Formats: sequence, C-alpha cells, structure tokens
Amino acid sequence: MSDEFHATYADGVLKLDVPLALPEQARVTGLVTGVESASGQPIAPAASGLTDEEFEGQMDDLALDVPPLPADFSRADIYLDHD
Repeated sequence: MSDEFHATYADGVLKLDVPLALPEQARVTGLVTGVESASGQPIAPAASGLTDEEFEGQMDDLALDVPPLPADFSRADIYLDHD
C-alpha cells in the first residue's frame, strides 16, 4: 500500500494535515522527501539524516588534494610578519 500524506513536525511528533484511512494502532513506514517551513519555503534536510556512507562520500567530494607541509614547518612561520 502506498499513500502520500502531508504532516507538520512539532514537539517531536508528526501531526497529519488530514486523517489517514488506517486502522487504529497500524504501524506505517515513512520516507521524508521534502521539508518546508510553515510559510512553504524549502528547508534543506539536516546532515544528521545522512547514512555513514553518504556522509563519507560527501566528505570525499569536499577533500582537497594538497601537498603536505614541509618537514621543517612550524607555527612560527605563520606569524613571522606579525608582532
């Protein structure tokens, strides 16, 4: 069975906009496909919604390929031009 519905998340509970035709105590499975503010503006999903694999993939996409610092590098090199 598949039935699209809309709800509002408040105080840790999804509150349906209209009742569903389900028997009492029926368990359902949900998938959040879009989130919008009360005014209807889209909201990006929270990072916490990512699986570990998705998070690692995003981190890999953001990783920079830069050479390592020289062996003789020190913090003093950063502040040479400061008092």
